[in-house]
Amino acid sequence: SKKSHAKNVRNYLYNRGIPFATSDMLIEQNRLYEDYRRNCVFYCETQKLCILRGTREEKWTKIIRAIPNSYWFFKKGTNPTDIYICESPIDCISVYECTHHKDGYYCAMAGLKNRTYLRIVRDLALDSEGNLCKNLKLAVDWDQAGKNFLDNEIDRTYKFVALRPTDTETESCKDWNDVLQLRSKNRLIWYFK
Repeated sequence: SKKSHAKNVRNYLYNRGIPFATSDMLIEQNRLYEDYRRNCVFYCETQKLCILRGTREEKWTKIIRAIPNSYWFFKKGTNPTDIYICESPIDCISVYECTHHKDGYYCAMAGLKNRTYLRIVRDLALDSEGNLCKNLKLAVDWDQAGKNFLDNEIDRTYKFVALRPTDTETESCKDWNDVLQLRSKNRLIWYFK
């Protein structure tokens, strides 16, 4: 089976708060696999995109794009009305976990790029007349780069909501994966009290 060939990737994501069931879903959808060097590969055939992530001691990321402004995504549900737009695939999956697997498109721009954002909107959020017909939810990091993207760089033609965790979480966490790990830890603490 595919998941038996992705043991390192499954464990790597599990250690980042992502359940095996979610990794297995992405493996079955052919959105995630493990390469021969045991790296995590987030794959999107329709976008001709691979985002590689080192899973061992040395953490690194490499983006291979055959199409300019391509993005990684997965879909939950038959006809979702929400589109969650994140910086990275791991943040994307973390938002999916934080929304408790809500139906939607979960998209990763592989950075903060207005052209990639607009490509996601054009591909997934507009009707045949070019009108916005989905709910855009931006879940970028709340660091200076994320703030600058939302305040100065993003095209404001289409209405969107910027998602933020709680104030306490924004003070102690740098991204959505940190939030997921904190929430998972807090659930465990509550569960074992």
